[in-house]
Amino acid sequence: MTFPDDDFSPVARGYGGGVVSGGQSTNLGDLVSLTPTGSLSVRLPISGTLPAPFGNLGTATVVVSDSNVFSGAAPDVSSTGAQCRSARRARTN
Repeated sequence: MTFPDDDFSPVARGYGGGVVSGGQSTNLGDLVSLTPTGSLSVRLPISGTLPAPFGNLGTATVVVSDSNVFSGAAPDVSSTGAQCRSARRARTN
């Protein structure tokens, strides 16, 4: 790009013209900072049936939560659950 008067060129105004010359290099990490953030909270209902004599398992819920999914730490996992009828009968007898 040429300008009739060099005093109005981007280079003359100190903007550098947006071009990096051969001897210059800029580390992208010096220009950009990235801090990922995010959280997770999931409730997964699970139900099923086993063959006799076990029968219906009912419904269990698995809960997965993490306040910072990018921290590298494992998320918290918990479950509340159902158990098959034969296990409930055995426990109550």
